[in-house]
Amino acid sequence: MPHVLANAPQVSLRTKTATTGCLYLSGGTAGAMTTSAIWGSMRPATTVLLALTLLAVLTGAALLAWGHRAPQWSIHAVVASGSVLIAAAVVLSHDNTAAMGVAAVFTLCAIGILYFFGRRQAQVHTAVQLTAVVASLAWRGIHPGVVGALVLVQLAVVVTVGRLVTRAADSVLDSLTGLPNRRGFDERLEQSAADAQRSGTRLGIALVDVDHFKAVNDRGGHAAGDALLQHLARTWVRLLPAQVQLSRHGGDEFSLVAPAHSAAELTLLCQRLREAAAPHSVSAGVAELDTAESCASLVRCADSALYVAKASGRARTRTAAPDDDALSGELAAALAAGSLSVVLQPIVQPTTRGLVGVEALARWKHPVRGWIPPGCFIPLAERTGQVAALGRFVLERACRDAAVLRAALGRDVVLTVNASGHQLTDRGFVDDVAAVLLRTGWPAAQLVVEVTESTVEIASSGALTTLAQLRELGVAVAIDDFGTGYSAFSHLDTLPADYLKLDAAFTAQITSSSRRAAMMVALLDLAEQLGLTVIAEGVETAEHANLLSLLGCPLAQGYHYARPSAVHDLVATLATARVPRPSPPVVDRLLDDSSAGR
Repeated sequence: MPHVLANAPQVSLRTKTATTGCLYLSGGTAGAMTTSAIWGSMRPATTVLLALTLLAVLTGAALLAWGHRAPQWSIHAVVASGSVLIAAAVVLSHDNTAAMGVAAVFTLCAIGILYFFGRRQAQVHTAVQLTAVVASLAWRGIHPGVVGALVLVQLAVVVTVGRLVTRAADSVLDSLTGLPNRRGFDERLEQSAADAQRSGTRLGIALVDVDHFKAVNDRGGHAAGDALLQHLARTWVRLLPAQVQLSRHGGDEFSLVAPAHSAAELTLLCQRLREAAAPHSVSAGVAELDTAESCASLVRCADSALYVAKASGRARTRTAAPDDDALSGELAAALAAGSLSVVLQPIVQPTTRGLVGVEALARWKHPVRGWIPPGCFIPLAERTGQVAALGRFVLERACRDAAVLRAALGRDVVLTVNASGHQLTDRGFVDDVAAVLLRTGWPAAQLVVEVTESTVEIASSGALTTLAQLRELGVAVAIDDFGTGYSAFSHLDTLPADYLKLDAAFTAQITSSSRRAAMMVALLDLAEQLGLTVIAEGVETAEHANLLSLLGCPLAQGYHYARPSAVHDLVATLATARVPRPSPPVVDRLLDDSSAGR
């Protein structure tokens, strides 16, 4: 497979400028030593020659100190000017012996050229260098045979060093995909982190892992797994901005180093990679460099976020909390003060667009940091043992807000809330739900607890017991994010559930893939046979909505219908839009069906 990247060696700007600086210093010093015999006679040529050697030494020192701040293109100018400086020194040398000694410095330029540039660029620079050395020595009248011998030696250096440089460059490249490997990632991360901390700019990294990669190898062998990795590398590298480096971190895991990107921006970028990977699903963990944070700590944060993404159902992106200790205390204070908020996203009947229910989603606006993504503070609450308190807060606020919505509509609505694996294994979770329902007066029959099938599996048999107890309480259960990765149809029969929520990635492809549309038809039929009500998430376009209506999908939600909003804003919007009632009275039928299922 051709390499995804260009054939230029993967050398950082810091390394390029440091090496160039050393070459200039050594070349200038060598030129001064070669002409030391004429230092006492300050003729005009001698003065110019010493000025050139001093310029070379000063240029080398400047490159060592500040070269890493220079733009990439400046390396071309510096290397080309080195050839001109050496040629001028050859012409100004006091005798042919000194001229030959100075001309030997051209070999150092050859090393730099091979180390820094791709094949075509190296060929141009080498042609300039050979022209300069031949012209300067010929101007002095040196025998062509001697000039040819020197050129032959330089070409031998070009070939020998070129092979060594290629092998060295390959040590930071992955042989399968042509992307930088873990070593290349580490080098780029260290350079980018130093630049970000010095300039005060942002730096984000992401670890992206292929879900159920072992199943790919099991079905098609390692060749199928290799082909998938190569396909993802080719596809993703075309989607990424030039400053973002994609690496193969190892196995089925990739990594991104994204200078000048916040965690929120990198999360959106990972979403594009996830969409481009379809029909295969991937999970991602994102972290943003904090003040004085080490590279190792940053990678650990991204890895922790990736673990949370995997544990919470795969096929999603999770963001690591910057400075967990500080943010954890601030989250606890926000929960105690009740300063978090809950927004509601409508769940509608596609045929009428009548509102049937709402999903409650937690939001946190930090007084300094601004909006903290749920993918950041929810995993933080899980890691720091605050998820039970967060869950109680969201449930109680959601029940009270849903009561406001119900009063405004003058009819019942279904309220859905999410539960994590930590909550399902908490022995007090069912009692907490019952207590909140008692305090708020929200009917248990109008509450749905959403869980992912992978969360239930990870949380062990205790989770199944919790779900059964919730249903005994009168609360319905929904399997969330179904259709991601390798969701198993067998789980529909084993998990105690009343609703099936199709993942947004699944819904997005029903209009572009005939096979996915056929799967939707089969799922709707199977769900009806099993007594499950399907809710299609992520409806973004009118085309999606129309097809769901034609297929007879009972319920749907997404930005096409409404974005999540505070309850008072939602009530105002519904009043202005005059949203129709579901027809027939779907809520009553759903409540009856779910009660009968229990």
